Amino acid sequence: MKLLTALSLVTGLAMAAAGRAEADVIYIFTQTTPTYTSPDSPFASGPTVGFVGSALVVVTDEAAANGFSVQGSASPLSTPSIDGLLALSVSLFNGPWYPPVLTYDLDDFLTPRSGAVAGRFLFDLTAAADGLLNGTIYVNNTNDEMRLTFTGAPVVNGMFNSDGVGGCWYGGCTFAGQQVVYRTLPQVVPEPASLALFGAGMAGLALARRRRAGC
Repeated sequence: MKLLTALSLVTGLAMAAAGRAEADVIYIFTQTTPTYTSPDSPFASGPTVGFVGSALVVVTDEAAANGFSVQGSASPLSTPSIDGLLALSVSLFNGPWYPPVLTYDLDDFLTPRSGAVAGRFLFDLTAAADGLLNGTIYVNNTNDEMRLTFTGAPVVNGMFNSDGVGGCWYGGCTFAGQQVVYRTLPQVVPEPASLALFGAGMAGLALARRRRAGC
């Protein structure tokens, strides 16, 4: 019982000395309308084969509170500017076509590519202090193309073009959705000194236990 009490005390001291990490801020886009064929398409304007786009952008709490601007492109000539950007992810649900879901993350947007077969990936986003996103996220894998246009308002407009989905291969398709903001809860993260204190306490408890066993 004394061992458990001492262990609880050491754990409590370590947690009390721990630092708190900043909360992350997450911008999420979800499509809320059907995907419509373009008026320029030879197909009748109307909902097409089920395509659904979504996107997620994660920045530090400090970046969101002060406003930020981030840029990146898979072009080898681009120099990314990603201060405060922690993650970016885009998903395309491509109806019945294989593969049905395509997901791209920040590495896909920043890894240099060259040649037509490599496609294009880029983002250019800003946000005023505690505001919604402005700018563009663009994905083109040479088979599927999606552009999300953010205007600092909840409503986001999108364009989708594909070699294989319904009438979207001619003139592209349009859709719309909503962007919302979430804040994650701060996490307790032990600092080095706290970890050292915890380790020393555990070592002392182990030594005391060995001595007791030897008596």
